[in-house]
Amino acid sequence: MFTGIIEDKGLIKKVKELENSTILSIDLKNFKDPSIGESISINGVCLTLNSYKNNIATFNLSKETVLKTAFSKNSEGEVVNWERALRMGDPMGGHIVLGHVDGVGRVRELNKIDSLSSLWRVEFPKKLDDFIKEKGSVSLSGVSLTIAKKENNLIEVYLIEETLKRTNIESTDIGSDINIEVDVISRYSLGKWK
Repeated sequence: MFTGIIEDKGLIKKVKELENSTILSIDLKNFKDPSIGESISINGVCLTLNSYKNNIATFNLSKETVLKTAFSKNSEGEVVNWERALRMGDPMGGHIVLGHVDGVGRVRELNKIDSLSSLWRVEFPKKLDDFIKEKGSVSLSGVSLTIAKKENNLIEVYLIEETLKRTNIESTDIGSDINIEVDVISRYSLGKWK
């Protein structure tokens, strides 16, 4: 379980496709005391740390994970968000994020409002419509955000200076695919999940 409060950014150095899986090698700066087998959220996807050497962490993604997320063979060179799993006693910022991606969205607009904030407009898959509510929480590329506005299949979220500095949002381009996880409370309380 995660909170959507990103610890830092990493860089995908290599994507190696195998017959039934994909190996991601990611340079994780400021990553301390790795524990092989621990869960780490990479762009909102809960992955297991396979190895860690010289700041390079490797993760094995199943075919299903690649199909259901924004990761692809073209991910090499992308900046990613990372967060370690929540431990007992850690502060509960953000909201409950499982790292189980519900759909892939697309960035439609990224507008700088002033030197301290930006507005991100994201298109989401129609199947998520019932679970996305104004003023509700959503995880976009692993970042816990509040939905300011929902219109048709677009949401708007406002990003403050700290979020912009800590995450990969400023390196995200319009048209980029991003991982979306709806708020776990709305997912299960509505009883409509398919």
